[in-house]
Amino acid sequence: MIEYHKLHEISRLDTAIYFKISPSQVNSWIYRYNHYGVIGLRRRPRGRRPLMAKKKTLVNTLQNYK
Repeated sequence: MIEYHKLHEISRLDTAIYFKISPSQVNSWIYRYNHYGVIGLRRRPRGRRPLMAKKKTLVNTLQNYK
């Protein structure tokens, strides 16, 4: 999508219409590409990371249960 946008030198709105996606998504991808390169376009993990304390507590609970 970014390559198409640059190659044809069309507006971000026209790019969004061509690919049938929202203009804000086009803006977001172009921003991430310009600031972070191709790596910036990779999927990022969503949600909260698990806490190590909970994992250790669970392991201790299971060991005490035996």
